[in-house]
Amino acid sequence: MVKIGICFPQNDYENMEFAEFKKYLLMFKAEGIYSFDFYTNMFLNNDENLKRLLIFLNEHDIKITFHYYSVDKNNFMQYQQDLIRIRNVLDIYNINYPITIVFHAQPYESNFNKYEHLENIAKEFEKLSEFARNLNFVILVETLSYNHPKGNNIGDDIDELIFLTTNVKSNNFGFCWDVGHTRLNHIENKIHLYLPKILLDKVKFTHIHNVIVEKDKTIDHVPLTNLELQKEEIKYLIKNNYDGIFSLEFATKNLRENIYIYIDSIKKLRQLIEEITD
Repeated sequence: MVKIGICFPQNDYENMEFAEFKKYLLMFKAEGIYSFDFYTNMFLNNDENLKRLLIFLNEHDIKITFHYYSVDKNNFMQYQQDLIRIRNVLDIYNINYPITIVFHAQPYESNFNKYEHLENIAKEFEKLSEFARNLNFVILVETLSYNHPKGNNIGDDIDELIFLTTNVKSNNFGFCWDVGHTRLNHIENKIHLYLPKILLDKVKFTHIHNVIVEKDKTIDHVPLTNLELQKEEIKYLIKNNYDGIFSLEFATKNLRENIYIYIDSIKKLRQLIEEITD
């Protein structure tokens, strides 16, 4: 089964009548969308709009995945509290399958404290992963790009990711491979296009998007075109038995004008996966 996800169109959800909005959701479903990727802050509280949406997703067997959202990037206690609140909402609608939550690992202040910082967040992700297990959430750290944005980010260096996978022992922990980010690193820094086997075995989710690299600018997280910048990574995943979700990561907004752009990305991705698996 080909599992393709896409970012949930939150802006239209908040500004469009649900009767119209669900027509676009049904268009995504007709293209075989397996899941929508949501920011976690949408699920902290139950309300009538969310009730309508979750009933709709249940009725049409569309799965939920999460990207953690918070202005505080270094508060693991807050992470736990948010996970409890999200689980309480999901339980109302009997949504009890395992759900991935993608985190950006917290940046370090300087190279001087990088190793100590890595040790600390490995311990915190170990605890968070075990805590999340009882809530049926799977905790993932995303691969990042060096330059977008620039900074002391954990996740833009393969060695950092290897450190996490060897020091976080929980099997409820893994990685989201953002193939656009690693492709940018390969183009701009001439380094790893593929994740090594030690990391690949821990990849439980993917972000798929296009990147546009020009002389004076780089544009990230845009819909797919010809897949020349994604093909090799997707082939590598499939040949190494990845069976998770290929989740398209770009803003899905202004559905009235742009729905067919998003549908075209779904079609292109599905066609590529089917060609590789034939």
